[in-house]
Amino acid sequence: MNSRRFFRAVSPYLGVFGVALLLVMLLGAIYFTWIDLQWTAFLAGILVAAILALVSRASRSEWSLMRRTAQLASVRDRLAQETAARVLAEEALARIEARLHAMEATLPAAVGQDPAAVPPGAPEPSDAQALYAGSIARQLTGWDDVGQQLKAALDNDEFCLYCQSILPLAPGASPPAFHEILNRLKDEENHLLPPGAFLPLAEQHGLLPYLDRWVVRRLLQWASANPARAGATYSINVSGATLGDAEFADCVRDELKAARLPGSMLCFEFSETEAANRPAAAAEFVRRLRLEGCRLALCGVGRNLMPFELLKRLQVDFLKIDSRVIFNVMRDPVELAKVRAISRAARAMGMSTIAELVESEAAIDLLRDAGVDFAQGFAVSQPRPLEALG
Repeated sequence: MNSRRFFRAVSPYLGVFGVALLLVMLLGAIYFTWIDLQWTAFLAGILVAAILALVSRASRSEWSLMRRTAQLASVRDRLAQETAARVLAEEALARIEARLHAMEATLPAAVGQDPAAVPPGAPEPSDAQALYAGSIARQLTGWDDVGQQLKAALDNDEFCLYCQSILPLAPGASPPAFHEILNRLKDEENHLLPPGAFLPLAEQHGLLPYLDRWVVRRLLQWASANPARAGATYSINVSGATLGDAEFADCVRDELKAARLPGSMLCFEFSETEAANRPAAAAEFVRRLRLEGCRLALCGVGRNLMPFELLKRLQVDFLKIDSRVIFNVMRDPVELAKVRAISRAARAMGMSTIAELVESEAAIDLLRDAGVDFAQGFAVSQPRPLEALG
């Protein structure tokens, strides 16, 4: 092994050594006249040939090295361009998905929901939104009996649960296991439909309370089968109809008892608009679920004026800042000031804030500086099937 290493080390110098040896022999022959002039000319020819061969070989090696270096540089530049293009494409896709997520709030109006049920201040749907919502509505309303079909979908578990992680923004904070539960419906071709496609029809047929109960039951069944995930917190968005359902808290208690799981793993969120429309029902909803150990969140905060009296009455755990406020926080200083004010007010009342629809690292830094406690959105985590957590 040592002799092989030695040979590799000295092999580049063997050619030079040979040339030097020939040169010494030539000079010695001339000086000491050991050989005649013809033999001297012969040796000189050998010397010149050896030198030319070495120079030619060195030139070819140098040219080959330069060519390979140029090829590697070309490959490197092409990879850099492809990587940059892929990053730009992923960022564009994330922005498109975030905008589609923000559009869901206006889809009910486009589907044909009663205008009185649309939250005040919601923007009018665009032609593209109306066209998309209309196509989904025609697909679902093509069923013989939409109400019966949706009930059958609940009975047959044709809905499926997705989740999106919610992460803390405080520097150095260890991320707790905190996820929002999202609902999807499988169509006849096994494609997943977003909530904006089927929730308006479920509300029209009075099925939202049943759907909310199905989500609770299905989530607790999954958590019971995956004990390692039972220590996390799962936020479930409930409808206004469920907010006034006097039996919902009893249903939650029974499901928790059947699954042998603590109520602290559940967080129920409801909209500020629904709570403002029925404050007594919202207060009773909060009171009864707190008895089961559950946590509560008020979503859509910032869309209207800050409801201080309502917040004092409800005493929820989390305030979820409206997605439209967060979406504009990077380009509108007024919206940023609104976020700062909400964060200060929440902290004064012992509540935590969650920013929805966070779609960039720059927005995360800005929200952290504004005092927001948690962030949710495509810049934090992509929605994925609940089973992916297990």
